[in-house]
Amino acid sequence: MTLREQADRLNISVHTLKNWQNRSESEEQGVESLVSRANKLSSSKQILPKELLQNPGNAPLLNEMTDLLDSLELSLEGRLLYFIIHFLKFKGVLEYSEPDRPSGSLNTLENILKTSDAPALLAEELQMRLNDLPKDEAAAPLPPFSDLSGLIKKSLNREYDLPGLIYQSLRKEGGRSRQGAWFTPRRVIDSMLRPYINKKDSIFDPCCGSGLFLCRFAELKGSSEGISGMDLDPMAVFITRINLFLRFPSMTDLTVITVTDSLLTPSWNLSENCLVATNPPWGAHLQPEAKRVMKKRYPELSSGETASLFLRRCVEELPPGGAASFLLPESLCYVQTHKDIRTYLLDHAAPVRISPRGRLFHSVYSEVFSCDILKGGQQRKIRINSNETHSLGRYKKNPDHIFNIHCSDQEAALITKIEHGKSRSLPKDCRWLLGVVTGDNRRFVADSPAEGCPPLLTGKEIKPFAADSPCCWLRVDKGPLQQSRKLEEYAEAKLIYRFIGYTPLFSIDRKGLITLNSANSIVLPETADLDGESESSLSIEIEELAFWYNSSLFKFLWLKQYRSVKMLRRHLEYLPIPLWKLDEKSRIKTLVQNAEKGQDTSSLMDEMIFNHFELNEEERRFVLS
Repeated sequence: MTLREQADRLNISVHTLKNWQNRSESEEQGVESLVSRANKLSSSKQILPKELLQNPGNAPLLNEMTDLLDSLELSLEGRLLYFIIHFLKFKGVLEYSEPDRPSGSLNTLENILKTSDAPALLAEELQMRLNDLPKDEAAAPLPPFSDLSGLIKKSLNREYDLPGLIYQSLRKEGGRSRQGAWFTPRRVIDSMLRPYINKKDSIFDPCCGSGLFLCRFAELKGSSEGISGMDLDPMAVFITRINLFLRFPSMTDLTVITVTDSLLTPSWNLSENCLVATNPPWGAHLQPEAKRVMKKRYPELSSGETASLFLRRCVEELPPGGAASFLLPESLCYVQTHKDIRTYLLDHAAPVRISPRGRLFHSVYSEVFSCDILKGGQQRKIRINSNETHSLGRYKKNPDHIFNIHCSDQEAALITKIEHGKSRSLPKDCRWLLGVVTGDNRRFVADSPAEGCPPLLTGKEIKPFAADSPCCWLRVDKGPLQQSRKLEEYAEAKLIYRFIGYTPLFSIDRKGLITLNSANSIVLPETADLDGESESSLSIEIEELAFWYNSSLFKFLWLKQYRSVKMLRRHLEYLPIPLWKLDEKSRIKTLVQNAEKGQDTSSLMDEMIFNHFELNEEERRFVLS
């Protein structure tokens, strides 16, 4: 395999792959060793999708059913077919007799469809899937179906989408991550669809999953007319057809749900008054050919993010004035990489409504939001939830066209006031030290001191003003690190900050400690000239930065402007720094030195900063709330 092919397989950059291969590892480990490092992409864990449960108390029953299905000597598809056949019997759609012997096999069920009430398409598809199973798998002994029926007869039967719930529970985490497949809870779908029930005649879901957007639209309207959807996953399409038939037995034409790559298909064939509603795959691993086609078709989307590609394709397919509702990761609002889709939407299909949803998916760290767009809309405001509006013009003026959806217009006005106050930017000649990337912490990081092993500071030890003592040591004798500056560069006095987390934490390091990649550092230049500021010092001190970056006002600015889980260099370079007079700088230095010794000086610091920017009482409450 070429480097590009290996990188595509791992869903990483060629640069990262080269770093891995430059490590001193034996050839026998090969590509499979690299695959094992791809975290979730190769994870074999199964994660219970608790967010999909109507009744959280059903989690133990779902675990019990998943354990039973996992005990079968069948593939994922075989286990799912075993469940679906039994589920359809329970629903009265299929009829069959138990074999005389205590256990049967999937191939003993070949005649169950002859007395089925299921439409021909479902029956044929089920029979086709049974026939496609390997012979040894189809003949594998199975426990009596009564073992499964006992679980379904319990409260699990009242779950809205039990087939989808079982499918998500049986799938490995790695497969779900590669496909970006996270099914949407019913309560979220309902809130996304309700504004359109009396306005739209039809619905299309280009990534239908188990079909809940389609089912709920039809149920809320009281009709299955105008339903259509696509998905690349054949089993998801099968489950969608089952879900629709169980809710609308008169719906005999299930071919409106197709196994199709909706990014590559020539047309979505949308009707004039059709709503597009979906939870597209995000962070998914596209095949090389799909990547090539998308890059050629949408060159303005340099990120290649799958959710952005679906948004772009949707706008292309919508008629003028057409509407769509998408469930998306909040990273699309803030991360610089996704400036491409934000810019495109502002120019061609500005959002009309955004609803933050928080951490919706149990095993996904990212917060999500629903976004409603209108093709060619000329609106100047965007509704946030049901009680707030934002100016779209504000988003256009933000750096990188950030959608700072958690910042009200009033809070945005306060940010503007601070930016125009007595402030400066971080000196351009600062040096930035990234923490070392070992590539294998078990090999390079020791939990006890040893000769020749310098102490290693991690993000966990970073606290306001002064870090806790290091708990790790770097084993520099174990070979080259994956990524690192020269270790002697860490010896200077510097400001260390935690890289990951929603709370800014900055510690002054006067000992020249090395940091792991969970903590980065700023080394100030010896002098930072401020032309024309006769009342201010000609240099900025490390205490001033610690004073400002650990303050309530800086936290407010950073979270409202970026709401990032990562403290990035560009955030610090863009956000303002107070410009202090000489007597103020002296007081700041004293307060910070006291804070380094463990004294609580936070209220005195906040008061000094609030006075500097002339914040009134209401503005101070904004910051501290």
